[in-house]
Amino acid sequence: MFPAGLPGAALFLFRFAVAGIVLVTVLDSAPIDSLDLWKAVTVLVVTVLLWLGALTPMASVISIAIEVIYWPMSSGLRGAEQVFHIVLSLALFFLGPGAYSIDARMFGRRLILPPSQ
Repeated sequence: MFPAGLPGAALFLFRFAVAGIVLVTVLDSAPIDSLDLWKAVTVLVVTVLLWLGALTPMASVISIAIEVIYWPMSSGLRGAEQVFHIVLSLALFFLGPGAYSIDARMFGRRLILPPSQ
């Protein structure tokens, strides 16, 4: 569930890419001064959660929602690009954060021993 080594490093980079995509989508669609406070905080929190690999499934779902919300604001090839952004966020949701994340530390493999008699 939390692969290490090269697959874990790839998931680490993948989380950064998805976080960057979400951040760029929001900043590209609306100037910073026109963002509502709650939108800015939501995007900032999702970006940080993805960077750290904390609550990754929830952050991935929120990133999908952000991409869907900003989809109507894009046209032409930008609309097609939004579809790829949604697919990437969905892939991160299915793959998980990898071993180099807070999720791996919180929910990773644990050795459970039966009580000794």
